[in-house]
Order: sequence, then C-alpha cells, then structure tokens
Amino acid sequence: MLDGRTLTGVLVAGLLVLPGSAAAEVDTEAGEPEGDGASEAVPAPAVRHWSARTGWVRAVEPGQPIASSPSTEAVAEATAPSITLAAQVQRLARDAEGAVWVRVNYPNGGPRGWVPASALRAVSPFRPLSRSAERRLDRLVALAGPRTGVVVRDKFGRTLYSGGTRRPLILASVTKLFTVAAGLDRFGARVGARSILAPSDNFRAQVLMNRLGGGVNTRGTSRAGDYAAGLGADVRLADGSGLSYSNRAPAHEVVDFLERVRDVEHFGVFRAGLPVAGLSGTLAGRLREPATRGRVRAKTGTLDPVATLAGYVRPRGIGLGPHRELVFAILMNRIHPPTGRAIQDRMLRALVVGP
Repeated sequence: MLDGRTLTGVLVAGLLVLPGSAAAEVDTEAGEPEGDGASEAVPAPAVRHWSARTGWVRAVEPGQPIASSPSTEAVAEATAPSITLAAQVQRLARDAEGAVWVRVNYPNGGPRGWVPASALRAVSPFRPLSRSAERRLDRLVALAGPRTGVVVRDKFGRTLYSGGTRRPLILASVTKLFTVAAGLDRFGARVGARSILAPSDNFRAQVLMNRLGGGVNTRGTSRAGDYAAGLGADVRLADGSGLSYSNRAPAHEVVDFLERVRDVEHFGVFRAGLPVAGLSGTLAGRLREPATRGRVRAKTGTLDPVATLAGYVRPRGIGLGPHRELVFAILMNRIHPPTGRAIQDRMLRALVVGP
C-alpha cells in the first residue's frame, strides 16, 4: 500500500520533478509547461507542474474521469472517488498539445490513472504519526486481542495507522451509522439523526430501518447496504439497531464509509447527531478531561463481548473545520466491554494529545 513515505521524484523549488534529467523550463504562474511539439504523448521525467508540488493532489470536480493514458482521447477507466480524498502523484507527462497530465494513485485500493493537471489541486504533504504514537497504538491493539481492527486516516484519506485484523468484525451499534445515513439520503433531515445516534436508541433505529424497507427489515438492510456500497463501503447489515451479531464489516470499510459520507448533502445533520466526547450522548461520560473534551464525535457500540467506536477526532493544532478531522474506526470483538472502552479512550488520547 502506498503511503506518505513513498514518493517517486523530488521537490525542486516547490514543484515535483521526476528523476532522470534536468527540469524543463515552465511558466509556474500560469501552471503550464512549454510544449515540445511531439506528435504523441511522451513520458517526461523533466516535466514539472505546480499541481504536483507536494506529491499529493485532489480532484477539483466530483466524478473527475481517470483515463488510461495521458490523452483527451483515452478511455476513462474510473472516476475520482471524492474531491476530499487525495491521490499520490506517480508520474507526469505531456500530451500531443503540450498539456500536462498527472498519473495518480488513490491509496487504500482506490483507482489509478491519468488526470489533466488543470483538473487537480495540490494538497498538504502527508504527515505520518510519530513513531512513539505508532508504537503506543500497536501496544494497545495487542492488549485488546486478535479480534481487534483499528484504522485511522487523515482528512485526505491517507492512512496514518492500520493495526490488528482486516477481517469483518461485529459492529454493534456502529451499525446505526449506516442506518441513519441511508435514512437521511432517502427521507431527508426529518429522520431525527440526533435522536437515534446520540443516545443510541435501538427502537428508533429499527423503526427507521423498517421504514427504509417499506415495513420489511430485510428489504431495509438491503437498501442501507446498497447505499453504503454506493459510497465505496462493503458492509453486511442484519438490522437497524446493531443488536444482531450478524452486522459486520472490517474497520477499513467503516472508515471508507465515514470518509465518503462527508460528500453527501446531509452530512452536517449526520455529524451533528453523533455523540461528543465529554459533552453529549453515549460519550458524555468519556474523555471528559479538558485536552480531549469536545474533540471526538463518534458512534459507540456495545454488545457482550463487543466494544466498538467509529467517527471523527480532531487532534490539537489542526483547526476547527469538520473536514480537518481524522477519520477512525476501532472495532473490538471478544473483549469485556468496559475493558474495550478504556483501551479505546487511551487510543484517542494518543491521537488528540500525543503519547
């Protein structure tokens, strides 16, 4: 898997230059390099462009086509998964008209291919967790046991930490994230997201799932699962409340969903409905110290023997906007729930304030 420590090329005067020869002269203010008059697309190790200056870019428009080669006539093999997710720059080239194209690779199994540089914007460089924070998370994952999966990504979808199993795990009430998001998509804000998510109301969640299915739970879970799949997440749902042990997904699929749902119309309502650490809902009594209070918005889940938590965390020093938050999922199975919750809180403290 590609991460922020892998970058083909070097940075010269803030521009990405692929190794192999001296940098070509370009008009960096206009963002367009000089054409070489070639009759076909030519891989250009010396091409540089402002859009790739950090080695990471994002699409400007939703649904940006990703082509098989650097040409306006090339087949579009995929589309950018989100304007909020970053892709790593792999290569630059000019097409026959001299326009710069960027070969991008979306991490975490995302698409790869060629995109016009004019359709991209540079994003901030990748900043990995400190080694000490990684080691602390490793120790906590080991303490939680082999049926634990933890994934943390930055605001652009780049993996900061992935530990434990990648197998599907019991979700418990994290299931309600999928129920409520699908309900908001179908019925709008009147579904009462806060009344379901904050107190983790099983009855209301199941009523909403039945409503999604026209009175039939299985039809509702199918529609909610399809909605999640449309956002790029593969989950298995058996009810709306999370009481069933058959609600399962790997931690990385839950994070995929939480990333993509930021692009939907009712995300503000969805996010506002989540419990807030030290302040509201099922997180009111957790992480109450000043350093962490208010910095975690997440859905809790508890069954015997399951403890889950998934949502958004805002470390110190990254600003206040919701799109600046890290996205995480901590799924623990075969664990005493109070023990699991204590370990989860230690993990989140490490993310908010450091080890």
